[in-house]
Amino acid sequence: MPVLSFLLLALQAPLAPALRPPLAGSFVIEHPCPRIGAGFGQGVAALDMDGDGSQDLAVGAFGEGLVYVFFGRAQPTAMRPFRLISRTFSRAGPESCGGPASSNQLGYDLVGGQLDQDPFDELIVGAPTENVAGLAQAGSVYLYGGPGGSTPLQLVSPIAEPGLFGSSVSLGDFDGDGHLDLAVSAPQGSVAGVPAGRVFIYPGGPLNPTGPVIELVNPFPVVNGNFGHHLAVSDTNFDGIDDLIVGAIGNTAQGVPVAGQVFCFPGPLQQSQVLVIEDPNPDPNDLPAPRYSMHVDAREHFVAVGANRKDHSGIHDAGMGYVQSGPFFQDTTLHVSPNPSASDYLGFRCLIGDFVNDGALDFAFLVLLSRSMLIWDGNNLSGPPTTLHALPNSADHLGNGCIAARLVPGGREQIVLGDPTYDVPSPLPVNDNTGRVVLYFLP
Repeated sequence: MPVLSFLLLALQAPLAPALRPPLAGSFVIEHPCPRIGAGFGQGVAALDMDGDGSQDLAVGAFGEGLVYVFFGRAQPTAMRPFRLISRTFSRAGPESCGGPASSNQLGYDLVGGQLDQDPFDELIVGAPTENVAGLAQAGSVYLYGGPGGSTPLQLVSPIAEPGLFGSSVSLGDFDGDGHLDLAVSAPQGSVAGVPAGRVFIYPGGPLNPTGPVIELVNPFPVVNGNFGHHLAVSDTNFDGIDDLIVGAIGNTAQGVPVAGQVFCFPGPLQQSQVLVIEDPNPDPNDLPAPRYSMHVDAREHFVAVGANRKDHSGIHDAGMGYVQSGPFFQDTTLHVSPNPSASDYLGFRCLIGDFVNDGALDFAFLVLLSRSMLIWDGNNLSGPPTTLHALPNSADHLGNGCIAARLVPGGREQIVLGDPTYDVPSPLPVNDNTGRVVLYFLP
């Protein structure tokens, strides 16, 4: 009955989230007002939007163009991390749960952080397919401030083009002035006449949507290079200024087409100052599309790179994960499944965090076929990984939204996985793609 009571509450009071307590180390957040094709869980972000000191969770439902924020309790626990209240936001601002849908893919990617001097974190949301001034696929980014969200501030690309502006968003202090700056990718942005990808940096303190921006473009432009497919931020060289990590999943690398590359732009950001992080094991016979940099994450001096389409030991698309560090990221550890299978797609997503709770950073790589995370203990990288199995019926885009976060205090970080193509159980065989989000706790 506890599960049913939560679900009934969600139906009677649309602003209350459908929450389910842990099952084998998990906590489920269901769509508060389910809708077919919502894609709830495409993007996720942790932030303190109401300024109460507890972590809140924002969830993008890009299929309906809405974002839902679940507010953390004053004393969150694994059984009860969130209050029975949530807020819904559209491109216009606060919205009723299940409000009018839009096709702009608002909620595709999210990030939260402090962009001004008030106690409330701002929520930044990408809408990469939004029509801007009649230009389809131009894209926008929306900034929501304070617990009520108010009327959001809209950012559009400084260059009018169908660049999918807002596909990835990240925050970091890229100039060392103590203020967070905003990085926004446009992975289809035109460079040298081809859609190769670009990234725009909006300086903070406070952020000025019409002020000057820094532009970074694909250093080796090719058609569909997708520079900016994913972004990550960390001070990798410990100089006190954040660095920007940019994946280019479609780039040619070391003579291999569509091999993929990763770039590190040390802060202060300049186009001419870039480190290229290459696939340590390029193979021209590994076809189609090795896709090194399917996903990237960064923490301290480490960069984790997922390469889910790489063959391993002759096994097609088994996938590989890399952890790279050092002044030129020359130090590499390779992470593969102990029992690889064809089309495992290990490396579809990767995360860095203290999941074991021993003070060291651990490295997690998503194995899409088995719907599991393989987690390598940072104190024993050469040892066997811990396997964290996702909940039953997890779908084929599990992890599209993924973060490591301490939504529940107590040392260890939780793995938060969006499952945007999850189908709500029904007596009919319907692929409804409503979606869900699950918090996973290591035992």
